[in-house]
Parts: sequence; structure tokens; C-alpha cells
Amino acid sequence: MTSINSTNKKPDKTEMIIKLANLKDSEIDYSDIPEVNYDQLLKAKNKYKSVKIDTKIITKYQKKSKHYIKLINKVLNDYLINN
Repeated sequence: MTSINSTNKKPDKTEMIIKLANLKDSEIDYSDIPEVNYDQLLKAKNKYKSVKIDTKIITKYQKKSKHYIKLINKVLNDYLINN
């Protein structure tokens, strides 16, 4: 396996990206990545859905928080729990 950083100096990000991009598949160590089966991929695929939300609503929540998507999700979850 090829070492990305053979010297003690901190590599430049661009330099590191180029070295990583030029690695052959046979030089990559996959041993610490768990195997994933087909069922796990299907579950992960269906985790999120896209919805259309009025611009007025988005704008209102954007003004309240930079984490407005989380806030909208919380409001929707609270609604489902309480109704």
C-alpha cells in the first residue's frame, strides 16, 4: 500500500487530493470499511424525500435560524405527534 504522506511536513490539500486521485484501486486499504448488503442500501436510499414548500414559509424559517431545515422538520414532527 502507498503512503500518502511519506514526509513529516503537512501536505497541501491540493497535493493530497491529486495523490489520492492517482491511487490505483489495488493501493486502497478497504479493511476498515464494513461491508454493506443490498437490504441496507435500500433502507438508506429511502431515508429522505423532497417536498415543495412555499417560499414564504422557507423565508420565515430562514430568518429564525440558519438551521431552518431542522426547524421545519421539528415543526412537522411535532404536528404529526400531536394530531
